[in-house]
Amino acid sequence: MLLDLLVRIMTLFVLTEDAEALQRTAPEPITIEAARANIAAARIAGAIYRLDADLLLSIAAHESRYQVDATTPERGGKVSCGVMTPKPLARCPVGQTLLDGYLAGAAHIRNDWLTAMHGNELLALQGVAGGGVLINACKLGPVWIRPGVDACKTPQVFWARADWIKRERTRVRWQSAQAHKPRT
Repeated sequence: MLLDLLVRIMTLFVLTEDAEALQRTAPEPITIEAARANIAAARIAGAIYRLDADLLLSIAAHESRYQVDATTPERGGKVSCGVMTPKPLARCPVGQTLLDGYLAGAAHIRNDWLTAMHGNELLALQGVAGGGVLINACKLGPVWIRPGVDACKTPQVFWARADWIKRERTRVRWQSAQAHKPRT
């Protein structure tokens, strides 16, 4: 597929500093190669669906720990599949690539939730986190998953990690520039 080739090419151009920044913010250790591939796929999906690639990376960290083959059990015997675990399905598609996962997740955010929520990103991200059930429950107050964890705050969790990724990218690039700066 042409887009998969594009991911491979873009992966070559992902700065080492960007990949190191993603490694620093990952919830579990990932290789530099996995970081590069996730960044490339998120940037392609973000460009296609006009979404912030760092937000897509943040959601992928939360949903799958950047794992292409992630599966999450859902209500009614369904499963959510892939790096961003979007819409629940009867079963996961075979051979789904990292890019497939980011494209499916970005399409779900843009075409389903942002459209349904008339561009309201807070509500759209609540929908990503728990569907219409969570959006409606959050209108009544907090939804405690466990002590101290309100599911209604999941959009803030996504935004915070996206901001962290951005800060780390800036920090790592600055550190790299300082290390390569000529000494006088």
